[in-house]
Amino acid sequence: MTGRLVKAAARALVRASGGDVRADEAGTAATSGVASSGGGAGGVLVFAGPSGVGKSTLIRRLLADYPDRFGLSVSHTTRPPRAGEEDGVAYNFVTDAEFVALIDGGAFLEHARVHDHRYGTAVAAVAAVAAAGKVCILDVDVQGVAAVRAAAGPRLGAGGDEAAALALVWVAPPSLEVLEGRLRGRGTEDEASVRRRLDAAVREMRWAATNPVWDVTLVSDDADTVYAELVAAVKRFL
Repeated sequence: MTGRLVKAAARALVRASGGDVRADEAGTAATSGVASSGGGAGGVLVFAGPSGVGKSTLIRRLLADYPDRFGLSVSHTTRPPRAGEEDGVAYNFVTDAEFVALIDGGAFLEHARVHDHRYGTAVAAVAAVAAAGKVCILDVDVQGVAAVRAAAGPRLGAGGDEAAALALVWVAPPSLEVLEGRLRGRGTEDEASVRRRLDAAVREMRWAATNPVWDVTLVSDDADTVYAELVAAVKRFL
């Protein structure tokens, strides 16, 4: 990212995490506080995991059960909508040319090409959730995790007594065989797409295993059990 975008992204994440943004006299520094526990406003909850693992299901349940505490940063994508997906709700659907223009304009906190399409998190989307006083949920791939951590700085309070303002959640499948069954069961992927997603899943799982950045690790086996584990793990935001 450019220096301007790094600063804008950091400021958006700092605001989302309930911190105080202060520019120094040269306009080059930004600092943040740590969000307090007990239901205080702010926080950033980042989900990552292979395609088809069930991240979207967990996020939808969290938003439905705690609408006043969590808000979703709606990503941009160049992939076509699937059946039932609404523009501006599931994703902001744009053309490749529009996506490139957004990159050139410094609009994204993070963006990456995933499978055959582009995905990105807009700085403005994160800031909008923060302005509503809610915990901002991001759904990104492992490339996005690295970009978010770089923009936000070190994890805030992770492993300490004080509640962390930034939490990284890794959602893993019980096995590759189960993940393959889920991808095929969606009925939205052809054979080539299924193979690409499975190959990507292997790479992402390897990255997740060798980069110990996660505050929460979940195995998406039983839907109700894993959701209960998620709620217990993020109770500092409630």
